[in-house]
Amino acid sequence: LKAAAAAALTEIAELDTKIKACGDAAARKRAMAALVAEIERADALRAAWAAAADALRELRDADVKRRAGPLEERMRVFLRGAGRTEEPYVRCEAGVTDFGWRTAGGAEVSLDGALSGGESVLMLTALATAVVGLRAPALRVLLIEAAELHGEDAGSLLAGCEAVADGFDAILVAGPASLPARAGWV
Repeated sequence: LKAAAAAALTEIAELDTKIKACGDAAARKRAMAALVAEIERADALRAAWAAAADALRELRDADVKRRAGPLEERMRVFLRGAGRTEEPYVRCEAGVTDFGWRTAGGAEVSLDGALSGGESVLMLTALATAVVGLRAPALRVLLIEAAELHGEDAGSLLAGCEAVADGFDAILVAGPASLPARAGWV
């Protein structure tokens, strides 16, 4: 009888260990299920935010494209006045806006590093005249920092400014001492 009782106690202890192990396993399974559910919620939230970011990027791109035409038209007036034949462009793709001009051969030359210093001054001035012209503030003053201008680009800048002068109350050019003398400029 003692041996049977000892065997029963051993079996009960083994069963208690197995029951505890099963309980621990069930608790781990519930914790893992909760973690999986949390991961799924986080993935769904990430997907929703990514979709919202994509939608906002597309809206921004569409807005820039809608506004590009009037900007390019006004930039073109300055560039033609400056004697430039390039076509200005404003492009927005994947949330990145690029400004520059297209050569007669169709090559795009970006303002972001591809233009020379003098060409950059001309392009930035064309962009500034377009933005100020479209915004139509009460006082329209254009201040141009033109230190990089040399040679014919300096004369081109003044000629471009003359082409858009009717849209401004004042145009100020801070540049090299070598700016050419032109009638109407002090």
